[in-house]
Formats: sequence, C-alpha cells, structure tokens
Amino acid sequence: MKIVFFLFFLLPILTQNKKEVTIEEDEPTIAEDLIRKKNFDIGFRLGYGYKPDDRFETELKNFRNDYSTIYNYTTLSSFKNSTHQEFFGRVKVFNNSKMGFVFGGSNFERLKLYENSLNSQTELNFRIKADFIFITYHFIFPFNNFFLEAGVGMGINTVSWITSGYNYNRVLGYSEQKGFLVGNGLGYRMDFSFNKKIFNNFVFQTGLFYNYYTVPYFNGSLNNSQSSIYINPNGTITGLSNNQANQAPISQDSPGNLDQIYQLLLIERLEEDQSSRRLDMRIGNLILNFGMSLQFSL
Repeated sequence: MKIVFFLFFLLPILTQNKKEVTIEEDEPTIAEDLIRKKNFDIGFRLGYGYKPDDRFETELKNFRNDYSTIYNYTTLSSFKNSTHQEFFGRVKVFNNSKMGFVFGGSNFERLKLYENSLNSQTELNFRIKADFIFITYHFIFPFNNFFLEAGVGMGINTVSWITSGYNYNRVLGYSEQKGFLVGNGLGYRMDFSFNKKIFNNFVFQTGLFYNYYTVPYFNGSLNNSQSSIYINPNGTITGLSNNQANQAPISQDSPGNLDQIYQLLLIERLEEDQSSRRLDMRIGNLILNFGMSLQFSL
C-alpha cells in the first residue's frame, strides 16, 4: 500500500518533467508549393479581327492558271476581317504574374479570286483558318475596382487553306477546281485587357491582342493531286504537283502542246533557279475581344 501511495504522488512530478514528443511533417516540395494557395483562371474569349495588307495577299494577286496567252488579268477580294474564339488557363506564379496557355482559332472571311484570259476564265473561293496553341505570360496591374493585364505568348499555329471553284476553257469546257492545303509554323502574341469582377469568382474582360501567324510553305491536295504552291521566277504563283511523273501546273485545262511544253520548262526552271521558292505566309491579326473567366484557388 505504501508503494502505491508513493507512485501516486510521484506520477505528477514525472509527467511534468516529461518532454512532449512531436512528429514533424515533411516540408512541401517545390511543385506542391507552386500549386498550394495559388489562384487559377480558366475562361474563353470571342473576338472580331482586322488584318492589314501584307505580302501574302499581294502575291495571291499574281495567281496564274492559264499560261497559253500573253493577256491575263487577275482580281482578288480582300480578307481583312476575321472572327476569333479561344479558351485559356492561367495560374498565378508570383504576386502580380500569371503563366498559362491559350488555344483557339481565327476564321478569315472568304477570299474570291477571278482570272480572265483569252482562252479561259477561272473563279476560286479561298477559305483560310488559323488554329494555334500558345504558352503565355501576363503581368497584373491592380486598381481599386478593376485590374489590367498585359501579356505575351508564343507557340505553334496550323493554317488550313480550302479551295473551291471552277475553270471554263473555250476548248475543254467546264471543270471543277478544289483543294485543301495545310501549313504549320510558329505563332506569336501580344495581349492587353481590362478585367472586372462581376460576381465572387467570375471576371468579365475585354481588350485587344495581336496574333502573328507564320507558315514556311503549304502542302496538300489540289484537284486530287498532292501539291504545293510555288512562286515562279517571273513573280507569278502556280499550283504544282509533288509527283515528279506529272510535272505540270495543277490546272487541268491547259490547252495545246505548246502550253504543256511551257509548263515542263517552267518546272525545270523552278528546280534550277535558286530564287524560286514555295509560297509562304506571314500575317498579323489585330483582334478586339471580350470574354469571361472563372477564378478559384486550391
């Protein structure tokens, strides 16, 4: 009994002197730290764009489908306007900085080309669309009731060129013209927007951004033949088949043996002349846009 009382009085003293044992948690990794307590944005934008005059449009005015005559006159409608749609996601990496991605596309208005010569008449409709995906960086300028964002981006773009129309030749009659060409290249962006919260987590934004698309050359199909577009030594542009067994411009209505001989000589000139090249594209598009985004944190 004495031992029991002794332990009873000694136990509080032992518990006071006993050190607490704590288990330390592992510190979060760099990747976890970047995600935790970060603000995320996801959203969409719609816009209307304007494209100024450029070299690509000027070169299309030199299109030639009929080489059989000296007289040839080509007119080209403008495709300055475009519609635009895109989706984006961003994460706040520093106090006033965001990084993310954006993907979407620009649809340019239909382009019409008319070519008249002594022997034939050609009408072609071109539809050009540019799809892209960019990596972006934005800097935030906060104010009391709104904030501004300025950013840049860079990535890849894919331009689709769809052709439809007809050619009427006095000797060979009517024939359908169709094609689908694709080109890939690098794209760039500059961005500025006004942003204002309209609900707890929803932000309305409007602004301007400038997309710059580049394509070194186009490949695809013209009149059921694997083809590309070339700039001839005389400055005109022509659709040429990639099949060396069928070395002729894509026009199926070239009348006469003299014209066929000229076409073969033209291709030999293209292969030998270092100044000849495939048609490339470098166009800029200024877009007025508006959209919505959802902000949330993890």
